[in-house]
Amino acid sequence: MEHLGGKAVASNIEAHVAAIRVCLESHFRMPALALIYCGIDVLANLSRPAQNTEVTQSDFVNWTERYMECQKLLGVSGLDLYAARCGILHTYTMDSRLSAKGRVKRIMYAWGSRSPDDPMRVLKLLGRSEVMIRIEALFSAFLQGVEAFGKAVDNHPELGSLVRDRGRKLFMDMPTFPSIAEA
Repeated sequence: MEHLGGKAVASNIEAHVAAIRVCLESHFRMPALALIYCGIDVLANLSRPAQNTEVTQSDFVNWTERYMECQKLLGVSGLDLYAARCGILHTYTMDSRLSAKGRVKRIMYAWGSRSPDDPMRVLKLLGRSEVMIRIEALFSAFLQGVEAFGKAVDNHPELGSLVRDRGRKLFMDMPTFPSIAEA
C-alpha cells in the first residue's frame, strides 16, 4: 500500500483496515461502521481540492461515488452514505439532518450471511423507505475504494503530490522517538 502517497498514509490506512477487520471478526458492528466511515473521511480529506483547507460533505460524497462506486455496488448514493456516516458517528443511529429533511435514503445494516432481501421486503410491505446493506458489502466497497484511490494517486501526478504533501501531516506509529542527541 506504499503507493498510497507515502509511508504515513500507507501505514495509517493499513492499520485502519486491520482494525475494521478485527471489529468485524469480533462482531463489533457499530465500531466497524464508525471506522469505515472515518476511513472514508480521512481519504476524502487527502483527496480534497488543493485550494480547500478543510474536508467537506461534497468531498466525502465525491470520494465515495468516484472510488467506491457506491451506487453500483451498494445501491446508495454518496449523499446517502454521508448521511449514514453522520448518524453513526454522531448518534449511533440512522438519523441525520439530511434524513430528517427527506433528502436521502436512511440506511439500515445486515451482517454475516444474512441477506438484506427478506428484511427489505418486510420494510416495503410496511411502507418504509429505508434501505438495508450488509456491513461486509460496505467494507468491501471501501476496500475497492482504497485500491482505486491508490491507483489514481499513482496515475495522476498532481493528486499523488497532493496526497504525499497532506500525508506528511498524519500521525504515524513510531517504535521509538528520536532523542535530542540523534536529531
